[in-house]
Amino acid sequence: MQSTDVLSRSARSPDLTLTYGPLPGHVADLWLPPGDGTPHAIQWPLIVFLHGGFWRSAFDRKHVGPLAEALAAGGFAVCCPEYRRVGQEGGGWPGTFDDIRSAVAVLPDAVTDATDRNVDLARVVLAGHSAGGHLALWAASRLAAVPDPVAGAVVSLAGVCNLADCYRRRLGNNARQTGTRCSPTRSSPSLCSTGSSTPATRSEANRSLGSPPSETGGLHAAHGGQERMPKDTA
Repeated sequence: MQSTDVLSRSARSPDLTLTYGPLPGHVADLWLPPGDGTPHAIQWPLIVFLHGGFWRSAFDRKHVGPLAEALAAGGFAVCCPEYRRVGQEGGGWPGTFDDIRSAVAVLPDAVTDATDRNVDLARVVLAGHSAGGHLALWAASRLAAVPDPVAGAVVSLAGVCNLADCYRRRLGNNARQTGTRCSPTRSSPSLCSTGSSTPATRSEANRSLGSPPSETGGLHAAHGGQERMPKDTA
């Protein structure tokens, strides 16, 4: 088995595709746990999952379908947004980060509305893999300073989080040089890029995503099997 095999694995189609912004690419696929679609006594937890691919347009959300399907079978609602990437108009900094800001702000409410409120907004997890793990931690660093963030936890799976080391090792064919805005010799708890001032539409998320990173707050993070606040740990 090779790492590229993940790009060709099959999965069932998502149950719904939602929008979170005005651009054609501002869409997110939603997988739901098995059921008849009627309201349930116990609401599903929600995972907002950010796909990886070194921030590049060659890799889109389709390859996380098998993971989303498996998580949905385990009882989670799973929402996988698309976002602008390097190689697309507006991709990289700041467009990629603006899209993540908007997706995290809008999608939890959009999902609960689309599912007749079968989703528990008190149990929202922000997660991602590889470059998506970096973006999840970046968004989480903006949520950490507020007592009631949109997401209550963040999980980075093999996140590209040590951006300075990524630069030195030229990982992903020099992906860090084009995908993020960061000093080539250091990385920081805020994971470097700030995005533009484009507001998120959900007022609580807009306020929290605009906050500076903090070592205290209401958000829990998991990275490398350990629980910690979002910071550069890869």
